[in-house]
Amino acid sequence: MSDQKISRRQMLKAPLIGATAVAASQSGLLCEAIAQPQRSHSPAPAGAFAHNVEAVGYTDMEHRPAFKMAIREVKGRWYLYTGHFWDAGWSIVDVTDPAKPRVAKFVAYPTPNTWTLQVDLSGDTMVTALEKPFANFGGNPNAPFDEGLLIWDIADPLSPQLLSH
Repeated sequence: MSDQKISRRQMLKAPLIGATAVAASQSGLLCEAIAQPQRSHSPAPAGAFAHNVEAVGYTDMEHRPAFKMAIREVKGRWYLYTGHFWDAGWSIVDVTDPAKPRVAKFVAYPTPNTWTLQVDLSGDTMVTALEKPFANFGGNPNAPFDEGLLIWDIADPLSPQLLSH
C-alpha cells in the first residue's frame, strides 16, 4: 500500500463527474447516450475521460468533497445525499435544477476522526456508515473515532431524524 496522500484538490475532481452521471441517469438523460455510443478509433487520452456525458451544473459542496451518493425524488424535488472524506457528516444537495445544484443542508456528525463516507437510501430510510479513517487520508490512528451504522428517517428530506446507531 502506498504512503502517498490523496489531496483535497484531487478528491474535488471526482464528484462532479459522479454527480452528473447519477443525476443524468435518474432523469433519463444518460439513457440515450448509452443506447447510441460513439465509436472512436483514436487512442484513449491519458487520465480519466467520459464519452457522451455533458456537465450541466457544478457545486463545490461548500468545500466538502463528496464520496458515495444516493438520489431520491420527493414531491417533485430531487435530492442527492452524500457522505464526505474530511468533514464528518452528510450533505443534502437539491439537484432539481441540474444546472444549479445547491447544498440545501449539511448534517454534521459530532465525532472528529470519523469517516462518514457511505450513504444508502430505501424509501424514507437512509443508512450511513461510520468508520476509522486511514492515516494516509488524514486520519489519526491514535485518536478516538466512532464506527457502526446510523439509521435515519428521511420522510422530511431536509431534516433527517436519527432512529438508531
